[in-house]
Amino acid sequence: MIRPLTFKVSRTPLLTEHILQRLVAALLTVYCIAQVVTIVTRIASGADLDSATGSMAMIQANHAWYMASKIANLVAAFLLLAAAVLLYQTFRPFDRALALLAASFLATAALFWLFSSLAGLAIAENLGGFSGPTATYPQLEASSQLATYQAIEPVRAIAGRVGFTAAALALAFLSVLVVLARPISHWFGWAGLVTAVAMLFIWDPEASLMHRLGGAALLAWFMGLAGRLALKGVDIPGRETEPITDDN
Repeated sequence: MIRPLTFKVSRTPLLTEHILQRLVAALLTVYCIAQVVTIVTRIASGADLDSATGSMAMIQANHAWYMASKIANLVAAFLLLAAAVLLYQTFRPFDRALALLAASFLATAALFWLFSSLAGLAIAENLGGFSGPTATYPQLEASSQLATYQAIEPVRAIAGRVGFTAAALALAFLSVLVVLARPISHWFGWAGLVTAVAMLFIWDPEASLMHRLGGAALLAWFMGLAGRLALKGVDIPGRETEPITDDN
């Protein structure tokens, strides 16, 4: 009787605990850098004006800066999507439900920011040749560009706000996990909850300072988490925490 061939599949993870946490730290650090580049280049483009025609003129005048902001935001969104998966793997041993909720909302934020970035790139492509009200282009072409901008820009802005809200919810769930299970210092959790609340003011036009402070605090929180994961890792129950060292 011929016996069927059997193969033994190794269940040893390719990424060890220490490598996984270092990778999360690296992704979060590069994500924060990409977001800072996004903010700086966005400000340099001067595109955040109340007037549609004024914003269009600034995008054309500072086209390279505007493109750079959207590309940097696109890169940041991809990094955050990868970080969401690895953060789930890192915090799953402490509470699978909270870790999954945090990772899901973080991935949702990344996807909405991807869409927002693509919409911004579409605007930049459409306005590459726009030169403002005094342009020599036919009036029909100028009006077509304005109509395209007015159709895409609100969708881009709303997608960005939805992504920001999803990131706030992800931070809230992760912070609750930290407060209850204490995989890292519990003050990370309390600081994260305060930050998440501030971020939710993104929907209030009169409280722009609050959500901007919340966005800055989110980057600071991610950098603090990255430093903790890179240097000490998480506190596994029943095991004393030691600084992460090379496996060799």
